Amino acid sequence: MSLNTANAATATAVSAPAAAINNKASASYSIGTVAQPVVESNTVTVSVTETANFSLVSLVIDNDNDPDTAINQTAIPGGTTTFTHALTNTGNVTDTYTVNTTSLNDPTITTATPDYALGTSNAITYTIVQNDGTALTAAQVTALPAGQNQTGTLSNGGTIKLPPTYRANLSYAAATPSTRNGNDKGVGTLTATSSFFTNSNAAKPALVNENQTLVRLPTFKIEKTATCGSSVPCTTLDLTASAPTIDYSIKVTNATTTYSADATSFVIRDVLPVGMTLSGTVTANGASVTSSGRTSDDRQIIDVSVTSLTVGANQVVSFKVNVDKTKYTTANSSATNNVIIYDKFVGAVGPLPTNPTVTTDYDILDSTVTTNDVTRIPSTADAANGAGEDTTSTINFTNRIIVLNNPTIREIAPTSGANQVTHQTNIVNNGQDIEGTNTNPLTFTITDGGNNAAVAPNSTVTITYTPPGGTVGTPITLAATNGIYTINSTTLPSGIAKGGTVAINYGMTSTNAIIGSSETSIVTLTAGGNGAPTVPSVTDTTNVRGLTLLKQLALQVDCTGTISAYEGTLGSNSTATFNSKPGDCIYYKITATNTFTSTSLSNVVVSDSTSQWKDSTGRVQAVYQDNAIGSTGASNTGLTGTGDAQKVSTTFATLASGASGTLIFSTKVSS
Repeated sequence: MSLNTANAATATAVSAPAAAINNKASASYSIGTVAQPVVESNTVTVSVTETANFSLVSLVIDNDNDPDTAINQTAIPGGTTTFTHALTNTGNVTDTYTVNTTSLNDPTITTATPDYALGTSNAITYTIVQNDGTALTAAQVTALPAGQNQTGTLSNGGTIKLPPTYRANLSYAAATPSTRNGNDKGVGTLTATSSFFTNSNAAKPALVNENQTLVRLPTFKIEKTATCGSSVPCTTLDLTASAPTIDYSIKVTNATTTYSADATSFVIRDVLPVGMTLSGTVTANGASVTSSGRTSDDRQIIDVSVTSLTVGANQVVSFKVNVDKTKYTTANSSATNNVIIYDKFVGAVGPLPTNPTVTTDYDILDSTVTTNDVTRIPSTADAANGAGEDTTSTINFTNRIIVLNNPTIREIAPTSGANQVTHQTNIVNNGQDIEGTNTNPLTFTITDGGNNAAVAPNSTVTITYTPPGGTVGTPITLAATNGIYTINSTTLPSGIAKGGTVAINYGMTSTNAIIGSSETSIVTLTAGGNGAPTVPSVTDTTNVRGLTLLKQLALQVDCTGTISAYEGTLGSNSTATFNSKPGDCIYYKITATNTFTSTSLSNVVVSDSTSQWKDSTGRVQAVYQDNAIGSTGASNTGLTGTGDAQKVSTTFATLASGASGTLIFSTKVSS
């Protein structure tokens, strides 16, 4: 007969060969003094059967309803997990059992595919109890086999001797290597082997229980957000503010996973970026805060000690910082405020030094800088869309100060060429960010003021960039799209550096404009991108200038003596206040004035047609007295032409800006 190794919780009952108990009686007697032969009775035979049976079941409650296994038992790296089992003698003979712990995975028992092997134990504790788990009575203790203690510790491979119906509660701690990570599974076994049969019999029966651990660790999810003067999260802070501040919020969640564990006594650390200092207090309900620490480069350290964070719960930390603008003066300045969580497998973290050391100050490090992490959880958990995905807040600092200046006043002729007049409006970058790029584009419009229909901006627009401390660049012609001109990385590849200037040049055109009239044109600049400032527009003025001609008259009675004061005003037809008679002389004064302030006129010919002195019948009403006089600089003064084309004229080769030239002559009224 034999028992095979089994994985069932209870071994199959097996009986030893029947042993016969033969019994007969005998009697002796004497007759007189003579002894008689002994008399024997018939033989009575009784057969006795010894039955061996036992069970080995796990006492761990794991909801799998399998007495052979203990699954998903919590483990931490470098720690131990305790497993308990019940070994019960269910036979009718006292039996001795060899107990072993192994690091093996029994392929006939399904628990999980192991990531590592559980450690074995040389300290298997036991307590012998009744088969229902209650303590032994004093009589039962006395009835234990010789040399068998009620309680004790077995080395691996040690033996325990149990009478029928007695049970031994076994307990041992299985070690998890310190290198294991969250969600790793470990497997090992506890085996009990009966010694009921002698070595000459078939293989000794053995029962196997399989034990499984699951490394459980917190999975921290860090969410860092910032607001800049509002309740809306921001990514840009405008440093043109007098006292810029940032409100930060840190939300740490102990994410729910299949291997989650409560987090206890860990520290949330925020090392403020350079140029930021804590303003006011840190709010962290249920946690203690210290903020007196400083790094070697004088950055402020905020440590928040959290006592407990259950799976699915979160801890919120909030605070305000002041921003030192002098620390962010370069173009495209930014600051990322990262968060670090320090935790230990066992015990509390802290107080932390400035530069914590792994295994000394912490076992777990989770931060918003993933490359620094020592999270000890699956990498997928900390990756994008993972349960422990971390996010932080990067603030881009803008200090955009754009000035639109140099409003110009230009003068234009009544009828001009396409580019007789050019206005120049300057864009000056007084901020720290590069302007006129795809990130910070600039657009501008040039609109007519609407005061003078005869004068308007034309479509020829150029820009010329002068870098700070540099030389004027080559003009770049811009084309408008729906009336909008754009300066970006395409039109100006290097943009406008701090201190750089872009000159906007555009022309004006006039057609039959009235001298003395004017027109305005408005240059409006719009900045795009983060922190875009509002830029006041510039209004340019174009004044129509040219040659004005004032004709005045005076009376000389009888063509002798005093000449009266000249009468007549520019731009108004006027009738003389005096009356003339035949024989009187009418003096005419024609004044040509250059109204330009900086432009000379050339080849100015002032003339008066003699045909005007005839009436409708052709009768001559006045006779030129041949006394034409031109002012300084005049030439060719006198009559020119013949017939109706005859004129009294004078010529000025040059008439300087603001200068006037006169032609004076007289006619005698005919009788």
